[in-house]
Amino acid sequence: MLTLYDAPRCPYCARTRIVLAEKRVPYETVTIDLANRPAWLVEHNPPDGRVPVLEDDGWVLSESSVIDEYLDERYPEPQLLPADPGERAVARFFVFRGRPSGWHTRSPISTTR
Repeated sequence: MLTLYDAPRCPYCARTRIVLAEKRVPYETVTIDLANRPAWLVEHNPPDGRVPVLEDDGWVLSESSVIDEYLDERYPEPQLLPADPGERAVARFFVFRGRPSGWHTRSPISTTR
């Protein structure tokens, strides 16, 4: 069973909860008080004990984008990222940088297709 170290109001944790819900993957939640982070969380994710952290089959993963890509590869259905490598790169770009206003139809990555 997966364990998600989670803070309910953290947007990065929310991103991972959305991926878990879309994948329909069962998991246990350990709620973290961000104002009083336990020492063991810092050991799981040094130096400052950020959330989310995911434990799965001996792996301890941190950073929501890393966790989300791991989940998409570990549980391939439904696929969350596009199959095309270029489109997948655009999706990853928006995960890392967000979608700036005014970019409703334009991609940050040029294509000749």
